[in-house]
Amino acid sequence: MEMERVPTPTEITSWPSLQPFLLRPTIVTGVYRNLDIDSVVFHYTSEIRDETEFWRQLKLQAQAAGWVHRDRRSSDRGETYETFERVKKRGELWFSSAEELRIAFQLDRIAVAYVQSDQEGQPKSVAEESEGRFADEQIWPRFAELLHKKAG
Repeated sequence: MEMERVPTPTEITSWPSLQPFLLRPTIVTGVYRNLDIDSVVFHYTSEIRDETEFWRQLKLQAQAAGWVHRDRRSSDRGETYETFERVKKRGELWFSSAEELRIAFQLDRIAVAYVQSDQEGQPKSVAEESEGRFADEQIWPRFAELLHKKAG
């Protein structure tokens, strides 16, 4: 079974963890998905064209869904993006989950990358687990390339 592919718009819009970050999407375009490690890279256009209003609504929705805004960063090429994280203990048996999502508002689209990590014991950030190494090699570079690439 092929573990990598391009996700469909339906897969992206129905993915529960991504819901707070999809603000009135009009066109959703998948770039990459890994089926072994829950991860996805995609972009979309939003009906919300005002950047200030977009971030206001997004941060409210993300916070309501348990996401924490970590920081604003710049890519190697100077494009800025926001980083969100959500960690939680699952069930009674010491299983945990960590999620990291990066998102950028650009004039022509919203770029998004997401990675989820399942863990034993207390939750740690994605960067502290093997999924973090995978993200460094496969997800974040695709996101950085998407930020730099012009839509079209």
